[in-house]
Amino acid sequence: MLSCGIVGRPLYSQKPLNQTLPCDPDKNQSLNFYENIKMTFDGEAMSSTLAGEKYLESKGLYGGINAKIQEIFDVQLLEMDQKAFFGSTNNSTITHTVGLDTANAFNGTWGTNANMHKIFYKDVNTQEWFEGAFEIKKTIKLHESPIIPYVPDEERPR
Repeated sequence: MLSCGIVGRPLYSQKPLNQTLPCDPDKNQSLNFYENIKMTFDGEAMSSTLAGEKYLESKGLYGGINAKIQEIFDVQLLEMDQKAFFGSTNNSTITHTVGLDTANAFNGTWGTNANMHKIFYKDVNTQEWFEGAFEIKKTIKLHESPIIPYVPDEERPR
């Protein structure tokens, strides 16, 4: 018997959300985007598969950090509890952050790609693929401190 269940809660806003949402175990954060998904899929009895992809990007133009996180899966059995988050505006508590926090049990293929690139400055790449039956708990968080504009000493408030 083929069975599938999904419970999700996507929230997004130009301004930080009015509620705080957990993306760190130690504290709550105000974010521009937050998605919490709990999903189950069992297609082993019918030899069915579930394929999917999630892609989060903070584009380098217009103040982003040029960071990308991608998750890809093709599974016969999946239990997923996942939080995806994005903070981009100065008044969010974690400006310039893209992240994915996931706990999965699956039978099939599952993988992640993450990269952040700044010309002549920073190049972070990671790629992981798993094939078979696994349980995985993984957090990917790409973060950059916002650049504070220079103010000469004579113009600073006293």
